[in-house]
Amino acid sequence: MRQFINKYGAVIVTVIVVLAGLSYWLFGTTSRNPAGNTGMAFFVDEETGDESIHPIGDLPPLPGKSGKPTVVRAMKYSCDGGKNSKTRYLVKFTPEAQSRLKTMAQDDVNRPDVMARGEMVRSPEKGSSWYPATSTEGAQLRTLPDCPSGQTMVLVTPR
Repeated sequence: MRQFINKYGAVIVTVIVVLAGLSYWLFGTTSRNPAGNTGMAFFVDEETGDESIHPIGDLPPLPGKSGKPTVVRAMKYSCDGGKNSKTRYLVKFTPEAQSRLKTMAQDDVNRPDVMARGEMVRSPEKGSSWYPATSTEGAQLRTLPDCPSGQTMVLVTPR
């Protein structure tokens, strides 16, 4: 047994860490949502401000009323269990990532990496800049502040 661990220990630990990270990425934020439909997501048209609901698998930006790719995902969070929510940040994918993701199978092992590399985020404030989600600015936008009430902030999905 010790020889096996000495020989394959690093591989086993790496696989466990990758699987744990993937599980958190796929299920971590949505599992804390006390209500809502985790198969759907909020979207907003950057030109018109119109909010809509689409399947979570839709890859923004989507075509807006003008036909241009202006509909992006709105990540809404709440400090009171979903009674009141606020858009924390917007999400879209680069054209390259969008193109690759459209041709990839949902269970392709490379899909999470392509999503992570191609994800862009920005503040919902008009005129704010888009940043790679993995950049310092992107990480700051995605880092959730503490709720003033001491409750846990939760992701809000459409009901």
